[in-house]
Amino acid sequence: MSGDAAPLCLRPLLAPVTDTTLFRSNTTTSKLLSFYSRMAGKQYLQKVLGQVLKDFRNYGNLEVDPERLKEEDDIRANTQRLVLASAEVLNAIITSIEDCPQY
Repeated sequence: MSGDAAPLCLRPLLAPVTDTTLFRSNTTTSKLLSFYSRMAGKQYLQKVLGQVLKDFRNYGNLEVDPERLKEEDDIRANTQRLVLASAEVLNAIITSIEDCPQY
C-alpha cells in the first residue's frame, strides 16, 4: 500500500459528498447508520405505539374506503372511530418526545 493511499474503510468518508449523495452510497458507514436507526427506532416504536396499535382491535371497523365498505357498514361511524384511533396514535407520539432516540 502506498503512503498516500487512505485506508479502505476511510475512503467513503473522504469522498466528495453532496446533499443528494450523502445517504445513497452502500458503505459500511451507511449500513451502520441504517442498522442503528432501525434498532433505536424499533425500540421507540414498540414502547410508544405498541399498546396503542394493539388497542386498535377495540375500535371495531375503521374502513372508510367506499370501494371496500360492505352494505351494512356505516361510513360516518367508521370515520369517527378512525379519527379517535388516529388521535390516540398522534397523542402517543407527541407525548413521547422524551423517549425519542436522540442520536
